[in-house]
Amino acid sequence: MRKAWVVLLLGLVFVGCEITTVEHRYKQRFDHFYGLLNDKEKAAFRADDFVTLGKLLDERMSRDKQFSNAMDAVMFDEAIHTFRMDQVGMFFKRYILTGFHQDDYQTFVNMIPKEMLVKFIENNSSVVSELESLMKREKKVALWWKKVQTDGRLGDFSPGETLSFYRWYIFPERTRSQVYYVVKFLSEQKLLGMFLKGDEMFFERIQRLTPVAATRELRLLKSRAGLERLSDGEFFRVYRDIVFKEMDQVALKKTLAMFPVE
Repeated sequence: MRKAWVVLLLGLVFVGCEITTVEHRYKQRFDHFYGLLNDKEKAAFRADDFVTLGKLLDERMSRDKQFSNAMDAVMFDEAIHTFRMDQVGMFFKRYILTGFHQDDYQTFVNMIPKEMLVKFIENNSSVVSELESLMKREKKVALWWKKVQTDGRLGDFSPGETLSFYRWYIFPERTRSQVYYVVKFLSEQKLLGMFLKGDEMFFERIQRLTPVAATRELRLLKSRAGLERLSDGEFFRVYRDIVFKEMDQVALKKTLAMFPVE
């Protein structure tokens, strides 16, 4: 029995080390790119102005051989040496920066008041001032912000820029990854047609789910999407009114076509 516990503990340690190593690698990759940028280039990166960023980088590479060689090395390491410079900037924000912010994002959506979470999802601009106020009042929020700025590499991001990054990069990634499973779940419960039509009776029906397996699956869907704090009705409203409308419509139609509508 003692040996079994030792093996289990060692396994947990190795898993934890592997996760830490993956995050560390993402951070190193981001640092190699972002550390080369000047203030104007960083401002364009934070603002998602990749066209301007691309022009600035092209211009500097044409006149600064040392910078050009350093950027070429970064692009070669990432196997993106054929990318335009605007695409390079987008790659590092969409895939690399997002890659090591999953835990900080989850901490954020778990610690803020639920009303603020709803505003964040709805892209309500008042959420910025509410976050700034929370950072002054609550120590856990202030500590989260400090971690995001240092370990999270967002030191020169304002609260508004950080929330924008979370809303337009991580929120879509987390929620869209579950679209197939949300549609599959609704189809299996024979609620997909009612859901798509916007029938308000849908929300009464979803509250009356009785099979244990169905309620367990729904909890899992909400957890994977990072929306476990929402009620079942709120969760499906977010998917119908926000996630489905913001995602690629061709991809959505293909997904819906895979399941029968009662």
